[in-house]
Amino acid sequence: MSEGLEDLYNIDHLYESFICTKAGTDWKESVQRYEINLLENLTKVSRELQDGTFRFKPVIEFKLSERGHTRFIKSHHIYDRVVLLCFVKFVLLPKVLPKVIYDNAASITGRGVAHARKRLCVHLDRFYKEHGNKGYIRLFDFSKFYDNIRHDKALELFRPLLNDEEFNFLKLNFKHFEFDLSPLSEEEFIRCRDGVFNSLNYIDIPKDARTGEKMLHKSVGIGSPVSQTIGIYYPKMIDDYVKTVRGCRYYARYNDDFYIISDTIENLNSLTAGILKICREYGLYLNPRKIKTIPLSREFVYLKIAYRLKDNGRIVKRVLSENFRRERRRLRKFQKLYRADKMTREYALKCYKTWRGNYLKFDNKRQIRKTDALFIRLFDYKKGEKPWKKTKTSKQMKTKQT
Repeated sequence: MSEGLEDLYNIDHLYESFICTKAGTDWKESVQRYEINLLENLTKVSRELQDGTFRFKPVIEFKLSERGHTRFIKSHHIYDRVVLLCFVKFVLLPKVLPKVIYDNAASITGRGVAHARKRLCVHLDRFYKEHGNKGYIRLFDFSKFYDNIRHDKALELFRPLLNDEEFNFLKLNFKHFEFDLSPLSEEEFIRCRDGVFNSLNYIDIPKDARTGEKMLHKSVGIGSPVSQTIGIYYPKMIDDYVKTVRGCRYYARYNDDFYIISDTIENLNSLTAGILKICREYGLYLNPRKIKTIPLSREFVYLKIAYRLKDNGRIVKRVLSENFRRERRRLRKFQKLYRADKMTREYALKCYKTWRGNYLKFDNKRQIRKTDALFIRLFDYKKGEKPWKKTKTSKQMKTKQT
């Protein structure tokens, strides 16, 4: 396995990957245990990768419910996560990024959700200069995007980018993503294989019933660093079709959410027909309930922000009310911890300042003021006090006077 994977078994790269993997999870016992013998662990895995004896440990499967969504997670042991993140960071992403469009925003350093929202505003602004606000936006969403990524098509897409050793290592990861559906009837198995597959319906199959007779080669497990990169690259044919083949400038995708802006419904229908053809070839399914065509002069929601393009070209950006309700509930929970001496007021302020800073740039000044007042009341600040405001230091004041 060693030839062609020098970047993967490089000790410096593995160490950097551990630091990234550790971020936000250093409270876990497994991570702390790994770090105690960090140099020994990194040296061992580097040697195993070089001599071809490296083997993945069994993945941990569980359900995760967050904000009303239940997802099926396949989590790797810290020993494997370090290797997988190293593979993604130093092998896979450098090959993938030059091939993806600039308006593909998810899971790419420097192109997160803020980048996606900024690009939408750029597209609206440019469209207004050409057509005013007399146009339409069509919003799309895939049904069970990660669950319906076909392994054969994904490997076919990645094959030209990787050498033999890199490609073989990538294939090993797909073994973790397979679903053993042996207890299902032939009819049910074909329905999963050729239709929309939902992994949540099949994760409770007992392990003793998984005989390996019917393996479904679809789905990439959320929780693996490799899955995120596959999600970036798999719909590449749709990105290229809209941007390059059809020359549509006002298109962008964030994971499984994407949009097209056009001046006519007919053009949107034509583009949608082409997208559906590609989806059939790659086993993807558009969610018909979430395909919406909305005039730009009316309000539409993209990535949890409501937008509207006014007659004068101004773009109104409004945070959905549910975000403020969620933050107020969080502040009340923080207050209970604060009263019980389980949280400091400074920590609550730090969390609130982070949340507040994310939403100040949107058109929700009245709701921000209302939430500010709640924070001041809950945490015993004086009325009118603004603890999130930066105070000038004596050095700054002296400089100003000079």
